[in-house]
Amino acid sequence: MIQVIETFMSAKECLVSALSVGLFVMTLVAGVVQSLRVDRKLPAVNLFSEGAWNYIHDLLAHDDVDGAIAQLEMRKRIQPQDADTYEPLGSLLARSDRPQDARDNYEELVRLRPDYARGHHLLGTTYLNTNQPNLAARTFTRSIQLDPNSAPAYNGIGVILARQGQIAEAEKYFAKAVELDPNDEGARINLERARIRP
Repeated sequence: MIQVIETFMSAKECLVSALSVGLFVMTLVAGVVQSLRVDRKLPAVNLFSEGAWNYIHDLLAHDDVDGAIAQLEMRKRIQPQDADTYEPLGSLLARSDRPQDARDNYEELVRLRPDYARGHHLLGTTYLNTNQPNLAARTFTRSIQLDPNSAPAYNGIGVILARQGQIAEAEKYFAKAVELDPNDEGARINLERARIRP
């Protein structure tokens, strides 16, 4: 009798489970429809509905980061060429202390959207956080080439230079980041630290 009682789910758990199954079926159908569109060379459509995105936002609103990651991973498996999945998934993975997984998603984002400056600076940040400064520097530089107003990329290069002991040069990059985005608290703190170092 105890085992039977333990297997019952609360109403909330039943609802979440039903929504997950519904989202899975909807996404599976969307993947099939998309493959038919590709085979027949019909125009692409956004098959991941606003409702599905709302469900992911609801999961995040209830601090269910793992649930949101699972939904995005499912979407990625079904629609691997949809670049819109990789940025939020990478962000959630980075937030969940999974920098290598975040890096893999950002690498795929940049592969799918090579001219997306934000994708490059996000990838550069994960390279920086996984102790790959040379890759980070190249990626931040690419972000700046694509968008000369990419304050996070300037800040990232400044961090690399500061870690290498090139404080005067780092200060220039931090100052540029603050000039481009005066609300970037991280860049402002980095600039202040660079200015007080001997």
